[in-house]
Amino acid sequence: MRDFDIALIGCGNMGAALVTGYLNHHPDSRLLVIDPDVTRARGRLPGARRSAFAPAVTPLMDASAALTVVAVKPQSCAALLSELQQTTSANGLILSVAAGVPAAAFNVAMPDARVVRCMPNTPAMVGAGVSVLWCGAEVPEFERALCETLLAPAGIVEWVGEEDLIDAATAISGSGPAYVFAFVQALERAGEHAGLEAGLAKRLALHTVTGAAALLQNGNMDAGDLKASVRSPAGTTDAALKVLENGDALDDLLKRAVDAAHYRAKEMRQFFDRRANP
Repeated sequence: MRDFDIALIGCGNMGAALVTGYLNHHPDSRLLVIDPDVTRARGRLPGARRSAFAPAVTPLMDASAALTVVAVKPQSCAALLSELQQTTSANGLILSVAAGVPAAAFNVAMPDARVVRCMPNTPAMVGAGVSVLWCGAEVPEFERALCETLLAPAGIVEWVGEEDLIDAATAISGSGPAYVFAFVQALERAGEHAGLEAGLAKRLALHTVTGAAALLQNGNMDAGDLKASVRSPAGTTDAALKVLENGDALDDLLKRAVDAAHYRAKEMRQFFDRRANP
C-alpha cells in the first residue's frame, strides 16, 4: 500500500488552486491526483513533484492518504460516492468542497469517513479567498488543523457550528464574488453611458472596487462609516446613494439574491439527503 499526504479528487480550478497554495508551502508533500483529464491535471499542478496522477479512483483501493479532498461538481458527486465505497483511503478524513452535498451522503457510502465540509470561493486562486468549514464532533482537533493547513494559503478560514450554515455561507462568500463581478460590469456600463471610453470605464470601475475593498480591509472604519466619509450633503455621492438606497432598494435586491442562492443550496442538499435517507 502506498501512502500519500493528500489525495485530490477533481483537479478543476478550485481543487488545483487549493492544492497549489499548499504545495508552495509544503513542496515535498506526496500527492495523489485523480482527474479524468490527467494531462490537464499535470499542467495545473506544475509544482507537484512527488505526485501520482490517475484518471479514476482505482488507485485509492490500495492506497491511503492522510486527507482526501473531494473537489468535484455536485452533479458528479453521486457517481463518485458509489465508486468511493470500494476504496480504503476514503474511509479516513475527507474534505469536501462539493456545494450542497451533506456529510451524511458521504457517510452512507463510507460509514467510517470523517467529513469536513468546506465552501471556498474563487479568490482562493490568488490567495485572497474565504473558506468556510463545518465538521461533526467525530473529527478530532488535529484533523481540523490539517484542513486549516491545507486551506490557509488560499485565504482566510472560518468555522461554523452547524452544517446548515454552510448553505448560508455558500450564498454569501461562495457566490459573493459573482455579485461583485456583476457590480463591476454594471459600473463599467454606467461609465460608458456617461460618455467614457469602454477601456477607461473598465479600468475606473475595477480600480475603484479594489481600492475601496483595500481601504475597508486595511482601515479602522467599517463600511457604513467609510460610506458616510465619502458622502457630502447635497454632493454627487449623496445624489447617487439616494438612488441606490431609495426604499432600501439595494438592501432588498441583495437580500433577494442571497435568498435565491441560499434556497438553491438547500435544494441541492435535500436531493442528497433523500439519497442518504430513502
